[in-house]
Formats: sequence, C-alpha cells, structure tokens
Amino acid sequence: MFDLRITWGPLEEDPGERVLGALDPTTKTVHMNEKHLPLFVEVLGPERFTLAHELGHWVYDAESPEQLTLDVEAATTIYCRDTRSQPASDQAAIREINANKFAACLLLPADLVRGALVASEGASLARIAADCGVSKATLRIRAEDLGLGHLLQPS
Repeated sequence: MFDLRITWGPLEEDPGERVLGALDPTTKTVHMNEKHLPLFVEVLGPERFTLAHELGHWVYDAESPEQLTLDVEAATTIYCRDTRSQPASDQAAIREINANKFAACLLLPADLVRGALVASEGASLARIAADCGVSKATLRIRAEDLGLGHLLQPS
C-alpha cells in the first residue's frame, strides 16, 4: 500500500542516545537499528511500535507535505530521537508527537483497547499489553489518552 521497504543496519547514535529507527523519504526506506536487535527480540512491543512510528512519519511528513512538518526538498533521513531527553526544534517535536500518536492509534484502536480493558477483569497491565502485542508504556499511554486509565490494574 505505501511501497516502503525496511532495512536493518546500524544507525548513528550520540553517546547515551537510543535511535531505534529512521525514515529516508527520498528512498522510501524505513531503517531499523540493528544495534538494538536484542531489545526488539527480548521485549514485546518496541519493534512493532518503531515500525508503526516510522509509517506515521511517512503518512504525516513525507507523503503529506502540506502538513509542513518536513522540508521535503532537503534529502535527509529522519532519525527518531527521544524528544524528552534531547533538545529538539518545535518542528521535530511535532513530527515525533504525530508519529507516536499515529503508532499508538494504529496498534491500539480505541475499540480494541476498550474491549481488552473491560474483558480483562483484573488482569495485570503486563498481561493485557502482551495480549495486545505492545509494551506496558504504550498501552498505559493509549488507555489514558482514551480516558480509560481508570480501568488499568497495576502490573
């Protein structure tokens, strides 16, 4: 549908930084950082979220330049850095927030979250997140965004 390709390889990171993925709009390529392959293999959620996040960048930033969040004339790769710990321009912060919200909505549609929480009957956050194939943090954030945080049980 989007004609994106996915590659695995090392991505540059500054000391103390963790870059899980990047998007190159000019080649329509999502780059996954193989330096963090153990995280992707051992922890449920980060790989799927990173792929969905990069797709969000494609939909919002590369395929829809009218969003005005990406200079499509500049042939540059979008490296997804944690905007909570890195100083970012307003445009970079907007791009990251949009991509995160896109990923959360794609992986956790409202009806799925509502149904999973109502049907959980006291199941732990970790169990529900595992059933949904996402991290606990992603589920918690999405549930709270939907006003359903009160239905979460502690892990």
